[in-house]
Amino acid sequence: MSLLSIDSTATSFAFQDRMFSVDQISRNGNQFINRLSLDDEQRRELRVQRIGLFIEGFLGLETMLGRVLQIGQRWNGDRLVACYSSKLSGGIIYDQMTNEGLVPFAKKVPSSWTVGKMTFTSIETLPRFRKEQPEDVVEAVFVLDSNCMVHHARTMYRWNGTIHDRPGLVSNFLADEAVSEAEPLLIAMTRQKAMAIDTMRMARMYNREAWYYCDGPTMSIPKQDQSLGF
Repeated sequence: MSLLSIDSTATSFAFQDRMFSVDQISRNGNQFINRLSLDDEQRRELRVQRIGLFIEGFLGLETMLGRVLQIGQRWNGDRLVACYSSKLSGGIIYDQMTNEGLVPFAKKVPSSWTVGKMTFTSIETLPRFRKEQPEDVVEAVFVLDSNCMVHHARTMYRWNGTIHDRPGLVSNFLADEAVSEAEPLLIAMTRQKAMAIDTMRMARMYNREAWYYCDGPTMSIPKQDQSLGF
């Protein structure tokens, strides 16, 4: 199945400032709260208040990848960043994109690569982003974390004895990329359910005030409006 064919809920919107829409649900998943449109105004409010999106219930990495690729290729705003959770998942993602003809073949997975407005990178290479793309403003950071484990990796030791804090790398990047007190929107995508995760602790690890819990299968990505020339 093509990554870009995972699009059963895509719809066309009149306004191209919507990144995607998704159902906001209660943490236990039993109650529908609101349909988030994620237009300019709503995204800025979430960014200023440091509220992240916890989007649960994906079948796996391929489904998440299909969604972010569609967003990256249809989005017409500022830069988006997608962080994969491990070297293994990074290799899988790059191989799938190579097979789709979205990126050129390489014997070694590059430190980062871009499709449309979406730059893919490991969490560890986030600090290099500003050097490699100095002019870009970052609108949102997607963490592709199938098993929702990244926030636990706070006391990993490097070979030189320094502590490797993976959620800290993400939260520092968000703080460094803030524009007018608005940090990029953090979007955690996972197959896990929020009820199975200590989400309050997870929010603290990423330096977020709270989460909006969302139902992954309801994500809808705007189709490009050909009449607008993109």
